[in-house]
Amino acid sequence: MKNHNDLSKVKYVLGELFNLFNTIPITENILREALNSKINDYEDAVIEISPLKNEMDYIITRNLKDFKHSNVKLLSPSEFLALQILQ
Repeated sequence: MKNHNDLSKVKYVLGELFNLFNTIPITENILREALNSKINDYEDAVIEISPLKNEMDYIITRNLKDFKHSNVKLLSPSEFLALQILQ
């Protein structure tokens, strides 16, 4: 069982992440379209469809191989950070 201090740390980190990043809604339409994705894993398919519907440029992931059929450009975290430094 986790102690109260661990839970406080988790809540703090999640709060900081929410401050850094915007979250997008996952709609029924996105979930339905993911059923027809070329990506075999359903959760990964949802991740692929979400940026398409929200006009996002990239999927940033360490798991590039599972998104090889994605219609969204893929970047590793280090590639994304390098791109941000160049801009």
